[in-house]
Amino acid sequence: MTRENADADTYEQLINSFRILALGKPFITADEIRRELPPQEAEYCMHRMSRYHDSSAPPNSYDYSSFSRSLFSQ
Repeated sequence: MTRENADADTYEQLINSFRILALGKPFITADEIRRELPPQEAEYCMHRMSRYHDSSAPPNSYDYSSFSRSLFSQ
């Protein structure tokens, strides 16, 4: 149970980190990812993140919440 709680905290921390990089938006853009992460990490994220599907989101927006969940469901 301790391990599960640690994983939940880490998962939430990752989402909060992306939320900070995305300036509070529920999505992060490719430009924000490239600006904030080293090139290899940015490419890794963008290849594995789903596109954020919402008409209010700009093109090349990514869903960091589902990406974070997928990392911790392994």
